Amino acid sequence: MSSSRKKNAPRRPRTRYTLLRQWEMLRAIPKEPRMASFKDIADRMKEAGYPVDPNTVRRDLDELSGLFPLIIDTESRPHLCFWNKHADLGLPAMSPAETLAFRMVEQYLGQLLPTTVFDTIRGPFHRARKTLEALQEKNPTAAWFDKVRAVPPTQPMAPPHIDPAVYDILCHALLEGRQVKARYKPLGQLEGKEYLLHPLAMILRTPSLYLVATAWGYRKSEDMRLYALHRFEQAEMLDDPVSPPDGFDLDREIERGLADFGERGAPIEIELLVSEELAAILEETPLAVRGMPPKSVQTMTPEPDGRYRVKARVNDSWQLRWWILEQNMGIEVIAPAHLRDEIATQLGQAAATYGDQVGTGGAS
Repeated sequence: MSSSRKKNAPRRPRTRYTLLRQWEMLRAIPKEPRMASFKDIADRMKEAGYPVDPNTVRRDLDELSGLFPLIIDTESRPHLCFWNKHADLGLPAMSPAETLAFRMVEQYLGQLLPTTVFDTIRGPFHRARKTLEALQEKNPTAAWFDKVRAVPPTQPMAPPHIDPAVYDILCHALLEGRQVKARYKPLGQLEGKEYLLHPLAMILRTPSLYLVATAWGYRKSEDMRLYALHRFEQAEMLDDPVSPPDGFDLDREIERGLADFGERGAPIEIELLVSEELAAILEETPLAVRGMPPKSVQTMTPEPDGRYRVKARVNDSWQLRWWILEQNMGIEVIAPAHLRDEIATQLGQAAATYGDQVGTGGAS
């Protein structure tokens, strides 16, 4: 009788039960710097309705540590385990496609974001990396990452170091709308200066992160400046609230050239003569004002000498000048006159810098 009842009794859904138990186990693990022994976790599991012994905890965590950023200190007595301090504790699993997307984003952001910023989001990227490793032999999606790369279209430059404490203070001040007393060293200066800043926004202009702020209570739009986070030496959040310029709109200011180190006036009408090769590129990727439809502001017509005449509306900015100088002999500025004169002066100075080496193949 007893054997018959045992044979006909409904079987426990072991796979589902194991998953739920392990899920609860992950929730019972503290985050660095706190730690817990296998017995501590077993006790918490019993309180949650999952009676397990420390050996079961050890076996489960040995398996789970290959997928999640768990740390098991086997040199301590008793053994202690904890979550890595950068761990992402949002535990729902990622699909293979989501995992691949996170890995590609990690690869790209890792090249662009300062380490201090990137460290705050390492958790989900670590989980994505571990998930891909687990899928490597069972799902063809995992192999796709070995065939795809993200390459910034500029000369690679290492992100500057940002003081983590300063970054944390500036972020909190920005979120809470508080003023900041800071010591900041402008570019080219040997010593920092004291500033009273009204944080308004942050802009990532790779590879650097900038705080958009006004200083000393100035409240006009033209008083906004970009302050590179890596040049802050100290920062202190104050109780006083921020006083933003009237009608401040970050997107509008970016359109006006804020992120391009521009004068933030009205866009200028630019006229260029460009090579056939550069014309082909501009046909695909037209010049434009940030945030505005590009094809509505650029025209291109062929010239008898094989070049193309390009007219476009752009922001009058440092970024525009850098782009023009990058094109070397493939571009000639026709208008406006002040920009043509400025570029001609810079090219003349560059030629003078090389002096007699121009056309001789280098230094002797």
